[in-house]
Amino acid sequence: MRATDRTEPALWLAQREAGGAVGVREPAVERIRAALLSAQPHFLESDRMLANRTAQVGQMLAVDGHAEDFAQLINSLVEVAATTGQKQTYGQVCQHYYNLRHSGVGREEALRMLAARYRTQKQFR
Repeated sequence: MRATDRTEPALWLAQREAGGAVGVREPAVERIRAALLSAQPHFLESDRMLANRTAQVGQMLAVDGHAEDFAQLINSLVEVAATTGQKQTYGQVCQHYYNLRHSGVGREEALRMLAARYRTQKQFR
């Protein structure tokens, strides 16, 4: 999604996930919209950047045979970031998550490992 793109990030991301046109009021858009809203207090990036990175990581995971629901992916990474008590860089959390999944770690275990890793930030503030 380009900086000059006027499409709502939730709609853009839902269209990427569906592989085509999606109506602005469809449930998939609403779920992504809610996920992006819940991400705002936990990540430094804008909704546009969150949508871009989610699409990239989602595509990489799908290539690895680990396709994930985009709204669920965002919500899961919000839970990881929330353990720190401070804003995180979404791209970094996504990259750590992808690296774990790419190396063969299952979804739930990868999220548990990330939460444990990020939780330590809170100890050192």
